[in-house]
Amino acid sequence: MASATRATLVFDGDCAICRSWVSYWQRLTNGRVIYRPYQEAAADFPTIAREDFEHAIWLIEPDGRVYSGAAATYQVLLYAPGHGGWWWMYTRVPGFAAASEWAYTFFARRRDLLSRATHLLWGPVLEPERNTLVSWLFLRLFGAIYIAAFASLGVQVLGLVGHEGILPLGDYLFRRASGMGSGCLLAPAHPILARL
Repeated sequence: MASATRATLVFDGDCAICRSWVSYWQRLTNGRVIYRPYQEAAADFPTIAREDFEHAIWLIEPDGRVYSGAAATYQVLLYAPGHGGWWWMYTRVPGFAAASEWAYTFFARRRDLLSRATHLLWGPVLEPERNTLVSWLFLRLFGAIYIAAFASLGVQVLGLVGHEGILPLGDYLFRRASGMGSGCLLAPAHPILARL
């Protein structure tokens, strides 16, 4: 029995690392998927054997399509904006599906190892990625570039367009203002300023 409107992911509710990953996916999918432990949901899906629920996660789509293992993992990520590339690789990249299913089976049989690997790679709590640090860093580095550009101009400007510079700006502006009148806007730009 599938949900009429949303996909349902069925997982092992007794497995701590499974609950941790499911909590992570819940935050990523933001209500687009129903998450249920098989201990309470198995009776609602009689076509899947209870022992199969013990060995892998299962995703049941509203239209009745069923996925398990790594396929279910990547299919769930289709409901998380920006994470659809995994399913694309699973379905299009030769060997990726087989490697994914092998890795899923390997870690499903060694959940303690999966727990240690998860804590090592993602930390003690799985959290969805945020762009806060990247935005903060980007804006400050962009500001530093502007400071460097204007500091460089400040050092060079007098030598370029100052009173005794290569092409003094004062003389140029005086000639344009006195000789061209209203047509001065059509005159060529100052050679140095045109390069800035």
